[in-house]
Amino acid sequence: MFVLVHGAGMGANCWDRLLPFLDRSAHAVDLPGRGSRSDVPLESVTLEDCAKAILDDCAGISGDDLVLVAHSFAGVSVPRVMAELAPRLRHVVFLSAVVPPDLQAALDARPDARSFFAQLDGELAGQLPLTAEVVPDALTLLVPTGYLAKERSLVDVPACA
Repeated sequence: MFVLVHGAGMGANCWDRLLPFLDRSAHAVDLPGRGSRSDVPLESVTLEDCAKAILDDCAGISGDDLVLVAHSFAGVSVPRVMAELAPRLRHVVFLSAVVPPDLQAALDARPDARSFFAQLDGELAGQLPLTAEVVPDALTLLVPTGYLAKERSLVDVPACA
């Protein structure tokens, strides 16, 4: 079973176009503040809340053959659940994911990232909140695509047009 975790500014429905291409069943997680969990105010969501949502959804899935897929900013949440899910995991895939080294913030992965966001915030002059909706792929660029957590293997996910 694929367990698909979306990035910031998205919901579980971002996986809809991929589902027909998968060779096994899949469950797409809605993180707090999105989709089926949209009743949670986004301003209050913590990384622990995101980890709990992933674990809660996985608890409802039977079997020990999970392929956990983290897209974009889900690369920050998924490592938080890997130890607990380890007995059930076959693979963990980080798809264009932000996966900072242990004990570092995602913005610490690139020295110029903080100045980039400060400059962007200045250019927007407070007109819009600085969110993934405003800068959809900026955070994805902070860590090289394919960065993989220790002792996990990478599987190829088919691309779709």
